[in-house]
Parts: sequence; structure tokens; C-alpha cells
Amino acid sequence: MNYIAVILCILLAGCLENKENKENKENKENKENKGSVLFDPGINYLVITVDVEANPRRQSRDHVGRLIYGAFDEGRAGIIEMMDAADEYGVKITFFLDVLEAFYYPGEIEKVALDIYNRGHDLQLHSHPEIIPDEQWLSIMDKNQNSYTWSYEEADIMFSLMLEFFSALNLPDPIAYRAGSYRYNANIIKVIKEKGLKISSNYNEFSVGGRQPDGWGRQGVFYWDNDILELPITYPPKSCDKAIKGSDRIDETYYENLENPWDKIKNNSICFGDVKISTMILHSWSLLSKEDVENSDIDHFVYKGNEKVELFRAFLGSMPADFKVISMLELSNMSSSPDEIKTVSLSKIINK
Repeated sequence: MNYIAVILCILLAGCLENKENKENKENKENKENKGSVLFDPGINYLVITVDVEANPRRQSRDHVGRLIYGAFDEGRAGIIEMMDAADEYGVKITFFLDVLEAFYYPGEIEKVALDIYNRGHDLQLHSHPEIIPDEQWLSIMDKNQNSYTWSYEEADIMFSLMLEFFSALNLPDPIAYRAGSYRYNANIIKVIKEKGLKISSNYNEFSVGGRQPDGWGRQGVFYWDNDILELPITYPPKSCDKAIKGSDRIDETYYENLENPWDKIKNNSICFGDVKISTMILHSWSLLSKEDVENSDIDHFVYKGNEKVELFRAFLGSMPADFKVISMLELSNMSSSPDEIKTVSLSKIINK
């Protein structure tokens, strides 16, 4: 009997080991198969994102025309000019469209979505629930403008509503989401996974204190443990021995003020050794100029010539050979070796 017990023990241990090896292999294959195109280790990837918004506080009238299309009597500098420049250099821009503004500008936001999609650029999901008029909340749920505090049920209701915007226009479902002011929580990450999205671009080490769960310092791209890829807001330091500041965010100040913006963007991978993916944050009004307005606590944006359009074009035209601009959609079809991108548990963030 002792011999039989030993043999059974050996066989059982072998079976358990085989099962464990099989599970490890499957987990490894799942990570490797998240996309169909491998990252090139010699390339620095940049995702140029544009938050498309017509915040009524930033203009006195014609908010969509002025703040999204940049259209004024004197000239135009908005999303059309961004797409023109991108087309000239063969790159795709990701436009995060605030679809909830369709409550405020019915028909106009739908046209914006179609203009972006029909030009062949990347249309993804953005939301500022504070834009929804009070009377409209009655038909949705109890009013809650701060998505950082959404319960699972509230997030489910809101994302079902937002995805209807795309289906009503016969547009592909989005695969990426950015919350207004980066207001996300664990419930949102869970719900977007269930709705079929693949990417969140919300983690921001400088955006805490009532806007999102407390951060845990500088993070490169990572997976949440439900397989949602998180592409954090990028803050490359001026040099590897310098501390990161909020003003280091990759945005229009790079091509407006820096002599070698691509060099500083590259510091994101040189200094931190991440999979080499950075995010640029623009807005639909980024090619306009700020204008102080009396009795207003927020800047307005106005057209003051094409200088910023040309600076954006020059930025794209000066892209070094070891860089590649990709869209969120393209990113969702790429993969890395399983050890290059870490996984973070959703339990790490406060579940508001």
C-alpha cells in the first residue's frame, strides 16, 4: 500500500504540475495575444489625443463652431486643420469626443462625430456629465455630475447611454475612454470592460483630491487586472535627474515653446525604461489663442491667425525616424511580451 500511495502521490503531483504549467502558459498567451502587432523596441510611440469639447463657459456664443471647429469671421483653426496637418504627414489623431454635449447641442455634436470618422481619424469616448441640463437628468438617473463618485449601477447606466450615441449614428463602438477632468474610479474601469472597451487614459499623478483615486506616483502604461490597458497622462522630465512637474505634461506648449520637443518626449522612455508609449493632450481649441474676459473666471479662446496651425504642422513634420504616432485604435491592436507591461489590481484604487 505504501508503494501504491507513493506512486499515486507522484502521479497526482505530476498532474497538478502539468495543470499549473498549462494555466501559466494560457495566461502568458493571453497577455501576448492582446494585440496582433508587436511593439518595436526601437520605436518611441506617441498617441496624439484631442479632447473635443464646446464648454459654453469658454465662449460667448456659437460654441461648437468656435471651440470645436475654431471658426471665426477672421479665420479658422480647429479640428479640421488638425486633421489636415495629420493627413499631410500620414498620422492618425485620436479625438475624444464629449458625447454628452449632444444634450446641450443636439445635432451639432453628431455632425462633429461624423466629420471625424469620415475623415478616417480615431473617434473615441469622452464625457463631461456636468454639461447635461438639469431637466435631462430626470430621464437618466438621479443627478450625479461627478463621475469619480459613480456607483457601479450609475456607471452602467451612463455608459449604456453614451454608447447609444455611436450606435444611433451607425458608428463603431469606441474602444477607449477618457473621463472629463480624468474623473474615474474602479467602477468605471469595471463597466468599460463589460461594455467592450479596451483602453482607459485617465491615470494622472497630478490629478487627485476629489477628481480620481489617490495616485501612487509616476506610472508608465499598465494593465488593470481586468485587462483594461491604462495609458496614463505623460509627464516627461526635462532631464532624468530632474523631478517631474505638472507643467511637464505633453501638450501644445511642447511645439509652441520648446526648440526640440521630440527630445523631451523621448525622456519618458529614456528616464523610466517603460514600453515606449507617451500621450499628448490637446483640446479642440488648442490652435486658438487665450483671451482674458472681464468678469469671467475662465479663459476664452479666439482666432488670432494661423501661427499655431503652422507650429502644429511643423511639429508633425519634424518627427524623428525613431518615433511613430499611433491612434488608440492602433494601440489596441498591438502587443508586447508579457513582462514588459505590468498589471495593477483594481483593489489598489479607492472604489468610490
